[in-house]
Amino acid sequence: MSDGAGRPVVLLGHDPVACFPRGRPARGDPSIRVDLPYGSHGFARAEHRTMFEREPARYEPQHGGFRASGAAFAIELGSDPTSWAIREGRLSVFGDVLGQTVGSLDAQWNVDHADRPWPSIRERGWRAAEGFGQPALGYPRSAGTPVAYFLAFASATAFASSSPLL
Repeated sequence: MSDGAGRPVVLLGHDPVACFPRGRPARGDPSIRVDLPYGSHGFARAEHRTMFEREPARYEPQHGGFRASGAAFAIELGSDPTSWAIREGRLSVFGDVLGQTVGSLDAQWNVDHADRPWPSIRERGWRAAEGFGQPALGYPRSAGTPVAYFLAFASATAFASSSPLL
């Protein structure tokens, strides 16, 4: 999504700071924004913009604001800024409530696997990450396609969470 000037809008225009003090997302005001090289953040209040400018690393959504469950597999997937979680002071955004639920089954695994490729992806963009089959990203060559691996993980975690034997 882009604004009227063609700048990418992060989190579909939602305020990344609002999740912290309010505990819920809020749509940002396009006139209260911070423009960064990768896109513009909108804020619901000028106070939130000031907080962001003082500590951007604290309030920036993790992994570029892309879906946390996809980031764990080095896949760029769009996100829904109304489906989010703050873990260890970090804002993670999900694709929907189901993704948020699956992501919470093993939250630390998701964070660890998304953090691993992120430093190299951050500067070059997600398209630079070819994902699976790249030992440099920590994924085995036998992992298959990213989608197949994601579906296998999601199925396994769903089974584990619903199995009466576990």
